[in-house]
Amino acid sequence: MKGVNMLMGKDAKRDIVFSRIESLIKGRSVSQFARDCDIKQPVMDAYIKRKRMPVIENLAKICTANNVTADWLLGMSDLPNGASLNDKGLLKRCTSAEQKLVRVNKALGHILVGTKELQEIIEVNQRK
Repeated sequence: MKGVNMLMGKDAKRDIVFSRIESLIKGRSVSQFARDCDIKQPVMDAYIKRKRMPVIENLAKICTANNVTADWLLGMSDLPNGASLNDKGLLKRCTSAEQKLVRVNKALGHILVGTKELQEIIEVNQRK
């Protein structure tokens, strides 16, 4: 599969997201996976049971906790960890839009790390 075909039906796209979330569990319990992703257990249960699509914030948490890209989780790429911006051969084969997605995904990862660090600082200060 070379990413999601944009002509695929909505259900097929949803199935890709759900199956990739399921593949990330890797022998963990759903409750452990939810804790690892910093997502409430009932919310994660709804994702696993395919009753609810993850909101963008939770997609980002799932990606960050499992070291995968949003492109992969959403079925837009077959590369779970994305492409290195230093891999010139790969980038030459990418379209302009794909290059932009790689850069945006990398920037989002940096933002999420900064957000998590800020949240930890706030929590520490609230305990004082």
